[in-house]
Amino acid sequence: MGPNINARRKPKRFPAGTLSRIMCYLALRRSESSQQAGKVDKALEIVTRALGRDRENPRLRNEQARLKFALMQTRRTSSRLEHIQRAQTIDITSLCQCFWDAEKELSLLELKIEGVFAWPLVRMNVFYDAAQRLGLYDAPHPNLKRQREQPTTDPLTAAALERCAKVAGDNAVSARQQFDKTIAVIMNARKLKGEDTYTKALRGEAGAQALLLDSHSGADVMAGAIDFDALLTEFKRYRINSLDLVIEANALETLDNLREFFERRLGLEIGDLSTALRRNGAVPF
Repeated sequence: MGPNINARRKPKRFPAGTLSRIMCYLALRRSESSQQAGKVDKALEIVTRALGRDRENPRLRNEQARLKFALMQTRRTSSRLEHIQRAQTIDITSLCQCFWDAEKELSLLELKIEGVFAWPLVRMNVFYDAAQRLGLYDAPHPNLKRQREQPTTDPLTAAALERCAKVAGDNAVSARQQFDKTIAVIMNARKLKGEDTYTKALRGEAGAQALLLDSHSGADVMAGAIDFDALLTEFKRYRINSLDLVIEANALETLDNLREFFERRLGLEIGDLSTALRRNGAVPF
């Protein structure tokens, strides 16, 4: 007896996530075609509809944010930063003042990306790169270069991330109370004969409740402490610099305003800071 040709065929099952990737690909292709035709609003509509079926897709969310920002730019009649004047002199003082003014003007210290205050994580890298571009600083310290170029292999990093996620910073240090939370102690990079005298008293008072994070600047990590430099590098990679990081339209606008601020004040093009956030804190000059 031959096969029953009238029997219903079972629908093909795709591996988990495959259908989502296919739908995402199709939506992005259709969006791209609309953008090439100059129909940004239509492209946004296509991506938004696709997000209705896959709400947490990071590629679609990033594309939606980018298109929203693009529409905001087309509708903008003037810059909010037209009042920013060019610095009369370019030196470390004027560079620092530029940072302070930008942080106040654009509320950079309040900028959150996926629940994380993003600006402090790239602030010093932006500063050093800007200083070098302006001819104010030489090449970065070897330890900074090492942190940028070499990924951490510290086996404690994963455990450190887990422990640091549980650290509560609102527990006052006092010998008169019973500790019930971990106290994170960020140790000073400068040691006196291998001893961090700055946090010695605090470490002694906290005792077993202390989570020691040693910022060692290339020296040996103190016994019982976690490599804070490696932890910070891994934190940036794991939480901030992920390819799945979603940067919303309001954050894209803030970063673009920051780019314009530096250009108006210092005549310096600092590049795409949204890309910088995805590249382990390195600014793409």
